[in-house]
Amino acid sequence: MFQILKNNVKMVRGDTGTVELALMDENGNVIAPTAYTAILSLKKTVDDVAYILQKTFVNGKVQFTHADTNNLPYGQYVYDVQVEILQDNSIHTIGTNSFAILPDVTRE
Repeated sequence: MFQILKNNVKMVRGDTGTVELALMDENGNVIAPTAYTAILSLKKTVDDVAYILQKTFVNGKVQFTHADTNNLPYGQYVYDVQVEILQDNSIHTIGTNSFAILPDVTRE
């Protein structure tokens, strides 16, 4: 299971899923994925120094694989997405949002 509701993510440990960015400028125009870079950063708490996981968006999407979360303890995490607009090098952060990794019964 992989679910995003109001930018909060829930997924079963070891499952796969995709996060897709749909960015718009202040005039409501869609920003093409080639016009920015973006990184999703996951931590246990906002105050932690070390990242649990960082994923780079490719063509406006980031894919979670089985290996990304399979060995993580289930529980609550936090994430944000840092976006850099290439035209002016401005930085914009989406989040902080919750990222719940749910327990799984089948461990293969």
